[in-house]
Amino acid sequence: MSTTATITIRVKDSDINRLKKCDVKKIHLRTVDDVREIYRPLFKTDEELEEHVQNIIKYDALPTYDKLAMACKHIKLPKYLTIYHHWDAYPSNLGKELKNHYKTYEDVLNLCLAGGFSTILDGCMPYGGLKGTWGDTPPEKSDEVIPCRFHYQYLFEDGTWYYRDNNGKFKKL
Repeated sequence: MSTTATITIRVKDSDINRLKKCDVKKIHLRTVDDVREIYRPLFKTDEELEEHVQNIIKYDALPTYDKLAMACKHIKLPKYLTIYHHWDAYPSNLGKELKNHYKTYEDVLNLCLAGGFSTILDGCMPYGGLKGTWGDTPPEKSDEVIPCRFHYQYLFEDGTWYYRDNNGKFKKL
């Protein structure tokens, strides 16, 4: 079962209504080598590992910077920008990754401009949505923080990360 979340950024007042686009060169996409390193401890032989890696690649086709660049569009920024995140959204996983690797407004905004992800842990992998392409999960724009519709919700506001589960109030991460 997947543990899902949304990631939301409170856009700076000076950026509201400006057109912005993801800088794909600043997104760390997951590579085949990343996948091998993640799963290496789980297998006794290289052959078993490689079979598993090939199954993952078949199921979660790894993104390329060209595909990401084509999928990302200019967005007129609202007050809040929200993206979907599909796997391992627990505070001990996704929360830790956000807090440790997405520390600045610019980094979080760029991540959100890219659209939804299967995961950002150990490199970003797109979430294809129902049609199976990255562009199917663009960021959601809103004037208020959207209600928590999944297991967790993360909010980056004024340089601080907050989170809540689907029953709670925001707490500092």
